[in-house]
Amino acid sequence: MKKKILLTVIVLIAAVGFIYTTNDGNDVAQQELIKYSFDAKADISAEDGEGEEDELENPIDRAEYEASLLIDPATGKVPMGIQNREIAFAKKSLNAYRDAGNPFSIPSAASGTQEDAPFRNVGPFNIGGRTRALGLDIDDENIILAGGVSGGMWKTTDQGATWTRTTALQQHPATTTLVQDRRSGKTDEWYYGTGEFRGNSASASGATYLGNGIYKSTDNGDSWTLISSTAVPGTSGTDVITDLGDFTRVEQLAIDYSNDTGTEIYAAGGSQIIRSEDGFETYSVVLGGSNTGSNMCDVAVTSSGKVFATIGNSSNNGTSAEQGVFMSDDGINWTEIDLDGRDNVSTRIEIGIDPANENNVYFLTEDQFFLFNDLTDTSTDLTSSIDVSTDSGEGYNSQGAYDVITAVHPDDGSVVFVGGTNLLRSTNGFGTAATNDQIGGYRADGNANSFPSYPNHHPDLHEIVFFDSDANIMLTGSDGGVHLTRDNQQTGSSTSTTPVVWEDLNNGYLISQFYHANIHTTAFGDVQVVGGMQDNSSYISLNGEDQGDWSLVRGGDGAYAAITYNALYTSSQNGSTQRNALVGTTYQNGVGITPGGANESFLFVNPFNFNPINQDQFFISGRGKLFATNDIRQNPSGSEWLELDGPETLINQSVSAITASVQPEAILYFGTRSGGLFKIEDLRGLTEDTEILTVDTGDMPNGNVSGIAIDPNNADRVFISFSNYNVVSLWMSSDGGETWSSISGNLEENANGTGAGPSIRDIEVMPDGNGGNYYFAATSVGLFMTKELKGDETNWEQQAADVIGNVVVSNVRVRPIDGVVMASTHGSGVFIGGYDVGFNAMAFYSISTDGREYTLRANGSSVNPNPISYQWIKDGNDIEGETGETMTITDGGTYQVRIEINGKEGSGLSNTLEINLDGQGPSITSITRLDPTDAATDQTTVQFQVTFDETVLNVSTEDFETASAASGVITNVVESTVGTVFDITVSNIGGSGELNLDVSSTADITDEVGNAFSGTVLSEETFTITDNTNPTASIGRSVPATELTDQNEVTFLVTFSEGVDNVDVTDFVTTAGSPTASVGTVTEVSANIYQVIVTDILEDGTLGIDFATAQDIVDKAGNAFDGVATATETYTIENVITSIDDPLARSAQRILVDANPSASGIFNLAFPPAFIGDFEMQIVDAEGKRVMVRGVENYSSGDQLEVNLSNSPDGVYILAASNGTRKSTIKLLKSTGSR
Repeated sequence: MKKKILLTVIVLIAAVGFIYTTNDGNDVAQQELIKYSFDAKADISAEDGEGEEDELENPIDRAEYEASLLIDPATGKVPMGIQNREIAFAKKSLNAYRDAGNPFSIPSAASGTQEDAPFRNVGPFNIGGRTRALGLDIDDENIILAGGVSGGMWKTTDQGATWTRTTALQQHPATTTLVQDRRSGKTDEWYYGTGEFRGNSASASGATYLGNGIYKSTDNGDSWTLISSTAVPGTSGTDVITDLGDFTRVEQLAIDYSNDTGTEIYAAGGSQIIRSEDGFETYSVVLGGSNTGSNMCDVAVTSSGKVFATIGNSSNNGTSAEQGVFMSDDGINWTEIDLDGRDNVSTRIEIGIDPANENNVYFLTEDQFFLFNDLTDTSTDLTSSIDVSTDSGEGYNSQGAYDVITAVHPDDGSVVFVGGTNLLRSTNGFGTAATNDQIGGYRADGNANSFPSYPNHHPDLHEIVFFDSDANIMLTGSDGGVHLTRDNQQTGSSTSTTPVVWEDLNNGYLISQFYHANIHTTAFGDVQVVGGMQDNSSYISLNGEDQGDWSLVRGGDGAYAAITYNALYTSSQNGSTQRNALVGTTYQNGVGITPGGANESFLFVNPFNFNPINQDQFFISGRGKLFATNDIRQNPSGSEWLELDGPETLINQSVSAITASVQPEAILYFGTRSGGLFKIEDLRGLTEDTEILTVDTGDMPNGNVSGIAIDPNNADRVFISFSNYNVVSLWMSSDGGETWSSISGNLEENANGTGAGPSIRDIEVMPDGNGGNYYFAATSVGLFMTKELKGDETNWEQQAADVIGNVVVSNVRVRPIDGVVMASTHGSGVFIGGYDVGFNAMAFYSISTDGREYTLRANGSSVNPNPISYQWIKDGNDIEGETGETMTITDGGTYQVRIEINGKEGSGLSNTLEINLDGQGPSITSITRLDPTDAATDQTTVQFQVTFDETVLNVSTEDFETASAASGVITNVVESTVGTVFDITVSNIGGSGELNLDVSSTADITDEVGNAFSGTVLSEETFTITDNTNPTASIGRSVPATELTDQNEVTFLVTFSEGVDNVDVTDFVTTAGSPTASVGTVTEVSANIYQVIVTDILEDGTLGIDFATAQDIVDKAGNAFDGVATATETYTIENVITSIDDPLARSAQRILVDANPSASGIFNLAFPPAFIGDFEMQIVDAEGKRVMVRGVENYSSGDQLEVNLSNSPDGVYILAASNGTRKSTIKLLKSTGSR
């Protein structure tokens, strides 16, 4: 598909394409976008791929995390009524509301100003969000209405192919229940309730997102009007409320269709049941009026008008409590129903009436299930049949009453559905568990540690709706939005774990609640957007196609996300982090990179970030620490990360925001949930010993640091945001954190931060390319921007009020090269806008694994062909021929890149890169005498001290040698000064004259970046050795090592006290009394060690060797050896095998071999009688590798078999013989030095 690019103002990044124009607005080219994809072989969901397995969503953890962001640090609580007051403040002081526009329309470039640039919603179009309100039009089953718990009401007229938001952006978005008036002549009337008790993180408390009233539509859901009588008194009705009122938490609406007069409608929520006869123009509390608790409720009405209601009691309803299960014939007078066996405490009790027999009513709690019969007034406990499970991936699990729903098939009362994390179906009313099928949520796999998704469905069920025309066609509302099956009774094969086929209807149903999202921050024209959503995993939009699908990256509660030049990063709750490497234009399978151990403490939504200049340097937040790696390409995990513990002021603080600088590079700031701010002044060469400074925050609050931004052109300019209420929320420093001042301006109601100012979730800075900046603030009432900072007089202006509206903006990201701004929201998906920028070129780099080579990188382009031209610069001068997007260097210096964009006048110069790349190998500045210090000595052991001119690696004894008149053995190297000074011990010195220390030609000494030792020694001292000491020697066993042996050849090891000369076979004899044998060979092992092999041993006895009387051995100085060994070892020869003659072979009780070791590699063997007949021989080497397999047939006692290993290398071999009843082994030694 052809794309166009707009260069003056990139505003359509996420639309169908780009308009590519010159400054005068004329189209000059058609260009295509580079398309990204995932490896077709890779399962990018971490559930089954190589990435880490994701935890299940935890509504309680989520709620606690959300509350911690917003509390007033002075009280530890969220201010009462703050949402009400902040919205009113925004409307009055910030002009925060305008009429809602179409979030999918493409604004024209001319329609946007720099104060309010055009924005567009980019999805995710194929992903819904938590849907508790769901309804099907009785007159037209192509029409479906659905409501997100913080995303407003939506409508489709084509059965989910497309959706339109029908609540205005200024109307309350917390839709939780929906009902259509199905009576004749009334079907255009719909009602929806607001406010959620469990699980909403758009709220201040996290768990309870209070609404404000009932909304009504009289045009079949196309528009909505608040029923004013249901709003909290004294409010405008569209405000968000935190004080509980009659209609601030509506969990269920129900209409009595049997009543032809008025509109008899019920609302359940907040520990009470409300009844109205006129569509809530007036109303009364008919059940639970005296309750003091705030419990979950439900209400349902039969076709004849009988009402069933439930009120939970997990919180105290007071001394006059009305709680439990009730029924009423008139909706006014109530009778309590006793469900035999129900627990004393139930958090939530959902109702399911059997439409085919309305005397049967099902009641589902968080962990129990009952059938009540109205005629007989009896109940049946069906709990044992619903597989209540702690395994959220299988059976019934309500996550503490977060997801509870039950419904009965309208045409077949025996088919009953139960929903929690999963959707269960029974064909006998859950009479027995044997008839259950898991038909949605997770796919049952029998593994409590894995949670595979059910195809085209989603866990956490909240609503079930049947089609009137065919009750087998059914809708569900879940944390994943709206899904449809066309046969809810489908059984599949006997082995199928997915019997029912579902269709995903989330095609532009934009209610996704993002915690964090990101874009590619350097690539011109790139359209990728990746983000993590509450309840809904992490997804990415790869190609920017209009209303195109987003692709799943990983499961769990989505959290942070990032895109770099070579990878995609995502995380789920509690710090679980994953990396998908980019190869070409294809993302590979995800790999888990979570740091720390099993007991590591992470935030529920745990931040991470990368160094924008060295993008392979990566950081992940921890508690009391920051995790870091200098090369994320190695996919570190667990203990492979650096742990930067920092000063004592960081102890027990959770890191909540991380940002590194651009110009100059390598400065990092990170903040904590308690208002702490810390700084690393140089990230290059980062180690666990790198100093972390505590920044003096002055008057800044002890709140949650929600965002940190650093001016890309001046790292001394640092910006901090706080998300708490009742604090001054925005701060800046112009001197690298030495001093701070408020820039909150009109975003605060009062200068001291108190009042109704919004929560600030993030802050970002984007250069305008002309010496100024755009400053963005993501807030709880929309996106704001200013170009001029005036301290407390700063004027922040709302952006895209007609598109983004007053929804919570979770974070904001910018791309300075083309002016793109991304805003993720909590309830309305992601928005992309564009601002006019000049040339904001950026240069960054990657480092080779050995550290000896840098690849410099400039802004890439996702537009093909690339409209950017490049010129690399070193130390202020153009580098001839270096005009590509990247450049590889091996020399240090100051580098920049100058860019031009085709069709745009002028050019832009990037930030500077100060590359300290060492291309020189280390030298030795001195070799000095250490012990003794005098040159002349008669010692046999001395020490040198070697000093290098820089830090070196890989220094060992093998790197040094002596090559002079006197010589010795390098026996020890001690690092006396880290990396530069080494003490070298030379022992066993022999000879007289000069003794010097040299670096071996095979030395592998390098500096820290891998440069090899240069060979230069600037100064050197030597010893003069005077040797008047005669050498001594000892004799020991070598092969075999044991004293007792039956071998006809053995090896001794003769060790002299120093290097000697004139050693040969004539210097040795066998000792008196030894069995007949010959001294075969003498081989020098080292300067003072010799191997003596005695062969042709013909008889048993004690065998030793001695020095011959005529031996002429001398040391290097000519001192004669006296021929006396200071210590000797001998062999005891027993049952020596000189050859395998016939009698010996016939009487063998074990495997016999003639010459072992064998110089030729040919062995003759005889086998014991147990192997008469057929058997198999197998020979393996010392590493267990098979060398030979040979079958032997018709073996007779006394036969000799030859084994030929002449073509095999020297070494030990194991021969194993086996005939099925007997197995025997023998070692064979091939040694070409033996004979």
